Amino acid sequence: MKTAFIFAGQGAQYVQMQKDFYDNYAVAKSIMLRWITISKK
Repeated sequence: MKTAFIFAGQGAQYVQMQKDFYDNYAVAKSIMLRWITISKK
């Protein structure tokens, strides 16, 4: 299974947009930490 976080386009993005997911959802935090680890390789 693959997971993606999708945010609306058209200038709706802002700095640290994913922070709410990271702070409040353990699964999202786990996925983001895994991505960080993989992306540093």
